[in-house]
Parts: sequence; C-alpha cells; structure tokens
Amino acid sequence: MLSPSLINVVAIFERLASYIYGIIAYFRSEDFFELANLIWWVGLTASILFVGGIVYFSLKVSAIRKERDEKVFGGKVGKLEDIKEPARNERWEKIKKKLDSDNPSDWNLAIIDADKILDEMLVAMGHLGENLGERLKSVEPSDFLTLNEAWEAHKVRNQIAHEDNFVLTQREAKAAIAKFEKVFQEFNYI
Repeated sequence: MLSPSLINVVAIFERLASYIYGIIAYFRSEDFFELANLIWWVGLTASILFVGGIVYFSLKVSAIRKERDEKVFGGKVGKLEDIKEPARNERWEKIKKKLDSDNPSDWNLAIIDADKILDEMLVAMGHLGENLGERLKSVEPSDFLTLNEAWEAHKVRNQIAHEDNFVLTQREAKAAIAKFEKVFQEFNYI
C-alpha cells in the first residue's frame, strides 16, 4: 500500500486542471466553431431534403390514389357532399313510404333500395371492393361507428336476394330500414 507521503495530490490536481483547461480551450477555438458550423449546415441541408422528400412522396401517393380511383370506379369517387342532398332525401322518403304499404314486395324493394344507397355512400367515401360486402370489409371499425348495423341490414338484403323461401315481415323490414337510417345519419347522408 502506498503511503500518503508518496502521493502527490498537487500534481494530480495540476494534471486534471490542465485537461480541463485543454477542453475549454478547444471549445473556445476556431476549430470547434468551424465544426459546429459544419454540423449546423449539414443538419439544415438534411432537414430541407427530408421535408422535400415528404412533399414529393405525398404528391406521388395522391396521384396514385387518383389513378386507382379512376381505374376502379371510373373517376366517380368524390366526397359525400358532392352528392346532391335533395335527391338523397327524396329517395329515402320513397323508401320509407314503401314500408307503409301492405304489400310485402314493397318492403323487399325498400330494403334493396336502401342497400343501394349504402353502397353508393361507401363508394363516395372511397371504399374499395367489387360489391357492397367487400366494401364493408374494407371499412375501419373505428371510422364507422354503425358498421354492425350496416352489416345486419345488408344481411337482410342478401336474404331477400338469395333465399327463395325467405319471407320478410313488415316488422323485420322496419327494423332493417331503421338500421340503414342509423348508418346514414352517422354520416349526415340523409
């Protein structure tokens, strides 16, 4: 073990102080400021290139989506606001009048017509698919709070269209139309 007399505390502190002074001197020197200046310019250039890349790729993605919409939907994809409101409401009123009929065929037609409106709404919202079922599958549940109602109402339409022995009561028809209505109201479509 070293004795206290052999340890030169002053020499240790002098050496430590010279290292610290050397570091401080480097930060005060022109070399450090040139390095800091270089880092600043490199960072600025990289930021400009990054932002430019984001803008470029955003425009490319937008063009690709527009091209896809034209190929898939014939350019008919737009906004829900683009569809004239009076026409939508007139169609909906005709559907509701069919429910008041005593003729079961009118109830079936009301549901089929409401299903067509749902399909048009999903196309206008930009959902992809060859039919309404595929478009409903493409919907993100968090963006469509009444998705379950849409599915249930669409299933009734499928029963009408595909089951030969399916008999729809007026009560079932009104329940299905109420589900369609709930969906349309979520998106202010009627």
